[in-house]
Amino acid sequence: MIQRIFTLSFVVGIFSLWSFSAFAEGTKQTTATSSDYTHLFTNASEYNNFGRYNGTVDQRLFIHIEDPENEQVFFGFSNFYSQPHWPNTGSVRTGYFRIKDPSGNVVWPTAGDPNGQLNNAAISNWSQAVNGPNQIVGSGGYNAFTFNPDGLPAGDYYIEFSASQGSYNSDDLVIPYYDITVATE
Repeated sequence: MIQRIFTLSFVVGIFSLWSFSAFAEGTKQTTATSSDYTHLFTNASEYNNFGRYNGTVDQRLFIHIEDPENEQVFFGFSNFYSQPHWPNTGSVRTGYFRIKDPSGNVVWPTAGDPNGQLNNAAISNWSQAVNGPNQIVGSGGYNAFTFNPDGLPAGDYYIEFSASQGSYNSDDLVIPYYDITVATE
């Protein structure tokens, strides 16, 4: 099942530009070429409501933070869609996402605020997702959102998605391109 792919430990990727080392997972690891199609399919009942706001432990998209003082998370998503067909013929869907710490507290985009971040389609295509965050690769990737866990505990953080701001909405969110990179400077 697709939700199991995304709950596995992160696949290791090494980037040397600007002395970053990074662990990444996303389109690059799940979609071999630009003519292959894999989606991150969230909030869908047929996939255990994977990635939903306030989900159970088996519904979470985890990000492991080993060293909060020296690591940052760079991440981005393409448009969210209503249907998992290629080309995406469903309508573009408004969606939100947020990060919670290992204790379940919202820590991004604003600590303690349940509303989440409106998705702005940071990733436009397969190449951008595969290249990764411009903050690491310089250019040819995408302008990533950044989460700095400085001062927070080490552990398994997680990203949650919803079609409604601040609370769970059961509308499917289909994400063709996605990238989550944990980098140490």
